[in-house]
Amino acid sequence: MDYQFIKGEENEPIQNALFQNYHTNLTKYPDWQRYLRQHRPPVLIVGGKTTRY
Repeated sequence: MDYQFIKGEENEPIQNALFQNYHTNLTKYPDWQRYLRQHRPPVLIVGGKTTRY
């Protein structure tokens, strides 16, 4: 279903840029984890009958 929202000529360059830059997310994990530990923002976690954790 997501494909329906991201397909299209206007979105293709954006999706390509995100995909090509995805590897940089890994280097930011320690920063994100530090932020979450320090600030503890409210979080809503939703699961369903078939959700696996």
